[in-house]
Amino acid sequence: MLQSTAFGPAIGGGRKWSKTEERFMKRHYGRYDSFWISRQLSRTDVAIKKRASRMGLRKARLRSVWLHHYGAPDAYSRMLRTKRSEGGR
Repeated sequence: MLQSTAFGPAIGGGRKWSKTEERFMKRHYGRYDSFWISRQLSRTDVAIKKRASRMGLRKARLRSVWLHHYGAPDAYSRMLRTKRSEGGR
């Protein structure tokens, strides 16, 4: 068993994650930043990131966000071609 130190619990010795907290993480981790989630769950930002990694959760990428909002892969491709032809990235 891990011992507490003068500075708080030993590394890895924090409180256990409940099923409710894990469901909250699955629902919100890809959409909100870890700081916001840490405030909602009363945990540190580092704890949120570590737990997300262990659960296999990832942040949404630009393409998936675009597809979620606009839903048309061809529109996404057209947007990229237009930006590239204008000299943008």
